Amino acid sequence: MKYTFTRCEARVIPEYKGMKNVVKELVIGLTGTDEETGLSVYRDTMFSLPAPDETDFIAFEDIGEDWVKPICEKVATDNDWQLSMVSELEAALTRPVSKLFNFQESNKE
Repeated sequence: MKYTFTRCEARVIPEYKGMKNVVKELVIGLTGTDEETGLSVYRDTMFSLPAPDETDFIAFEDIGEDWVKPICEKVATDNDWQLSMVSELEAALTRPVSKLFNFQESNKE
């Protein structure tokens, strides 16, 4: 299974206690794709960040991947997303899906 953070959106407050462009929350989304079947599942959540103080504050425009990625990974781990995604994909493989027979597909032309 391949896991990719497909959503990471900052929710920003323009001004907070004299600090500009404060990231208040992150919307974090993870997609898990079974490379053999192509089936995928998705999880997301809104993660609230602690209020910054002047010693640890980083403005939105100065934030890089090295700041965001560990937060995303921790949220996914803390919520057991990978385990639940594997279970969901395994269940999906046992559900029947509708398919056309070969002779029906050729009649569509």
